[in-house]
Amino acid sequence: MNALLETQGLTQAGASKILGMPQPKISAIRNYKLRGISLERLMQALTILGQHVGSLLLRQRPIDGPY
Repeated sequence: MNALLETQGLTQAGASKILGMPQPKISAIRNYKLRGISLERLMQALTILGQHVGSLLLRQRPIDGPY
């Protein structure tokens, strides 16, 4: 997200307004302190910043045998 904010020329205050997050949360994200920030909220923020976000679920192979 840091690269996106820099590329778009957004300050923490500007990102706060666009993303609807308090500025201290933006600061925390920029400093890689993600405790208390949900994956859903991060995905929403990335979508607002123009990123396509998806999920890929893979079945784990059993330890004793094939799929």
